[in-house]
Amino acid sequence: MTIKRDGLIATLLLGLTAVLIVLQGLWAGLFLSTDPRSDSWIHVHDVGAWATLLCALAAAAWVTIRLRSDRPVWFGSVLLVLVIAAEAHIGGRITDNGDDGLTAVHVPLALILMGLGIWLPVRSARLVRTAPRSAMLDS
Repeated sequence: MTIKRDGLIATLLLGLTAVLIVLQGLWAGLFLSTDPRSDSWIHVHDVGAWATLLCALAAAAWVTIRLRSDRPVWFGSVLLVLVIAAEAHIGGRITDNGDDGLTAVHVPLALILMGLGIWLPVRSARLVRTAPRSAMLDS
């Protein structure tokens, strides 16, 4: 594959991860606004956390295998997986153990994820835009 195609696949995977991160915020807002806890939205938020983590893991694996030479995207994608895993763990402690005080860490960490989740696909899209035009014709 070409750098352009590899960058496009990375951008799509990282973009999907960014969409899932935004949806996580939406789902959290839905169950936080209906306190006491709405078990159905908490379940959706939990499943969404796993989907987000798996998508970020796929993106990081792709970037590690195909685009490791782009250090910022590689480092950022690995960092994204680690922060999502930490965020999911903290969320589980809030839900399963009732550690509501961890919300003070969980919400700011979510904002960091939003920023990283938006920056990464934009940065990886630069590979697609700057790759030589003839590179798209290569197989």
